[in-house]
Amino acid sequence: MGKHFLQDTILDELKDIFLSIDKQNEKPLNIKGLLTHGLSNIICGFAFGQRFSHNDQEFHHIVSLIEECFTLGSHDSWITIFPLLRFIPMKSLRGNYKQFSKNFKEIFKFAKKLVENHDEHHDETKDYIDEYLKQANIDKKSNKLDSTFDMDQLITSITNLFIGGTETTSTTLRWAFVYMIENPQILNNVQQEIDNYMNNNKQHNLFIHMEDKEYLPYTLATIFEIHRCGN
Repeated sequence: MGKHFLQDTILDELKDIFLSIDKQNEKPLNIKGLLTHGLSNIICGFAFGQRFSHNDQEFHHIVSLIEECFTLGSHDSWITIFPLLRFIPMKSLRGNYKQFSKNFKEIFKFAKKLVENHDEHHDETKDYIDEYLKQANIDKKSNKLDSTFDMDQLITSITNLFIGGTETTSTTLRWAFVYMIENPQILNNVQQEIDNYMNNNKQHNLFIHMEDKEYLPYTLATIFEIHRCGN
């Protein structure tokens, strides 16, 4: 498993996102839900080797819980850092911790189900779970007593990937849309650089690949600047 596996997962999801946008026939669209769902799906592809339909209601529910967890966590930062504070009988301190905890448990349950349903044949490393279980088996065979590669840790790490990786990236991408709208000349420069490169490298068809970034300095600099300004 490497960067090409992750790149292929991202490209597959981008195709679905573009199709969903095209179906709007140039009507106004709130891009937030589409981006959040797409990013969660990329994490699923990376972790489980599978993606969900954009019409899957259970997955939509999990994505909404992830968004809510991020909002609740930002309001109750002290109690998420120091969980013992939840025992102090102060409503203002405990805030929305119970709802955050409830959401986290439901996302954890969803991740656990996917892990349990995962293909048990690990001869080929296809995704994060395969890589994790491969290391767990190595530790087990070597009788490594202090190994942290157990099932609870696996599910927790995937749950954290969902919560930590979805909303943050979605927000950065939405800032990218805002900055491009506010700076049309920069958008035009990026588009021109990409178009010029793609016209000379038609084997890529529709998408830029990771190995192309060294030939797109202006585009790469723009992405870095979006991260700097949107942070």
